[in-house]
Amino acid sequence: VDFPAATRPIAPQPAPPDRASIYKHYEQHALAGIGLFERSKRAAAKQHAAQWTEAEMQRQWADRLQQQAAWQQHLDQRWQQLCGNVPDVVIETLEEAFEDNEAPSAAVGVTGSDVSLVVLVPGVDQVVPDRMPTTTQAGNLSLRKLSQRDRADYYKQFICGQVLVTPREALAVAPAINAARVAV
Repeated sequence: VDFPAATRPIAPQPAPPDRASIYKHYEQHALAGIGLFERSKRAAAKQHAAQWTEAEMQRQWADRLQQQAAWQQHLDQRWQQLCGNVPDVVIETLEEAFEDNEAPSAAVGVTGSDVSLVVLVPGVDQVVPDRMPTTTQAGNLSLRKLSQRDRADYYKQFICGQVLVTPREALAVAPAINAARVAV
């Protein structure tokens, strides 16, 4: 499994405010109490609604840009902490990355640029069946009982796979980590 290297996160661009709904709101308030046949008053009210809409659009857009800037500042701070190997941030980031792993994994400590990892692998009976499909000499399907040695070999391959995937993911997710120690 290849894991993409971690990169500095970028806050998403905010969505623009909904002009139509803002205008509809101001138009309803501006036209309240004006009769249907008072055309000049209705036109003036609609013009005011359009002006208010523009002002509200600019205010909402400025608020959204300010929220994006605050979020980007938070992301930049976390990125600096991750690149500086702040233990709590590295461990939290690795916990998020390990959530989808087949074998439960956890980072238990960070010392300098080294991380200590724990991988819990299930027992041999949970991952390696005691029978494997095969074919007879006549070409019929059958289930052959595996020897203890074959089961142990398959189990060792399974463990090695889990042990290799976990530090690879840790090294990809935490850019300042240079070494990983794994306990199985």
